[in-house]
Amino acid sequence: MNNRPAHRGKPLSLLLKMAVLAGIQAAVHIRIRKGDDVNAIDGNGRSALILAASRGDSETCRILLEAGADPHILDKDGNNALSFAKDAGRIELASLLSQYMSVSPETKTGEKPASDDSTIAGSPTDEIFIDLSVWEAEEETRPPPDDGTCRANAYALQRDISAHAPIDVDED
Repeated sequence: MNNRPAHRGKPLSLLLKMAVLAGIQAAVHIRIRKGDDVNAIDGNGRSALILAASRGDSETCRILLEAGADPHILDKDGNNALSFAKDAGRIELASLLSQYMSVSPETKTGEKPASDDSTIAGSPTDEIFIDLSVWEAEEETRPPPDDGTCRANAYALQRDISAHAPIDVDED
């Protein structure tokens, strides 16, 4: 265990937390690009990296680490991402986190340690489980072909809708 104090920072973005807990790497990338703080913490003092490690999600951890997530952050119970990975028996994930922890945050040169390409799926260990099984990807739709008749009908319909005068018979 590390003797560093818990991170005191901005609250963890709910959208980043959902993406991490669901293991949706594309959404994690989007939240990072939108500027979400990867070192922010939730109400239990857990960073996005700790949440990903508690679920055994190596790829999400790698994304967060490459975005600058601090592996030294401790939650309210004094656990960091490495301790969650070790407790879950995630050897590859523990190795990845150890590589990033060996680089002192004060002397980082910007270089990221080499890491393996393994991804390990974990079981949910967090008290929050977000069911995204009903989430359907949006299909790209193409606009209708440029048809003069269709356009004329749309304009006529819009004109009729705009000309409509609602009748209010309510006494209020």
